Amino acid sequence: MAGGNLRPSRLRTPERSAEAIWVTCILKVFHHMEVRVRKPRVALGLPVFNGAQYLRKAVDSVLGQEFEDFQLVISDNASSDGTPEICQEYARHDSRVRYFRNKTNIGIAPNFQRVFHLCKAPISNGWYMITCAAPAS
Repeated sequence: MAGGNLRPSRLRTPERSAEAIWVTCILKVFHHMEVRVRKPRVALGLPVFNGAQYLRKAVDSVLGQEFEDFQLVISDNASSDGTPEICQEYARHDSRVRYFRNKTNIGIAPNFQRVFHLCKAPISNGWYMITCAAPAS
């Protein structure tokens, strides 16, 4: 059964059962979902520690870009300011934002490495990973 070959008039013929029509419709929906669900071409890694003062401006700048085929991966290094709440808010409202929080502060370099490994976009063959750093407080 080809995904785009079924016309609505063919779906309503008497010889087709309601179950067959339902299955055909479900398969078409899954086909369209499968086309849309794929890994983004660009991953932006944002390691952060106590960056609440600048975080909204930085994330709004990233999300406001015309190019939208990216994911923003935030690795919070056990911040003690409002950083976790801000990040969780963005992750709830935009599917491109993924938020991870370290239980303890692991240091600057390990947090950069962690955000690099958390990014889902492949790093070769035309896919890119970029690190954005929030200003140190």
